[in-house]
Amino acid sequence: MKVDDPLHGKSYEKFILHGKYLTPPRVPGEGFSPSVVIVCSNHKFDSTGSYLAVGAVVADNHTLVTRVDGKKKIIGVAGISTDGTALYLYAFEFKKLLQAHEVIIGVDEFLGPEVVMQFEMPDPSTVYAACTKSKE
Repeated sequence: MKVDDPLHGKSYEKFILHGKYLTPPRVPGEGFSPSVVIVCSNHKFDSTGSYLAVGAVVADNHTLVTRVDGKKKIIGVAGISTDGTALYLYAFEFKKLLQAHEVIIGVDEFLGPEVVMQFEMPDPSTVYAACTKSKE
């Protein structure tokens, strides 16, 4: 979806992919589903606006254990949101996830168990079209 930001004087494309909990947080928000949010501005991936929304306050660790198309992978975390409920990933990590079919991510909840989320990844061509410059 196209979003206008009058405060910063720019517009951007925002893509939201909802997943499901395999192991939910201790107190899941009613009607909340985990999501991958990708923001692109000026045909570039915006790592400061793209994140993984967990739906629980996460522990302060800087790696995630994932299963990408059945293969275990470790993904680096660039940062945690100010409210602690979302993780910012590096651009190259998001690109790896977009190329997959199924992604399972485990995140340690602060003072709680591991939250496990599953995402069925769609065809990434729409995201790539918005986030990369054409080579004309």
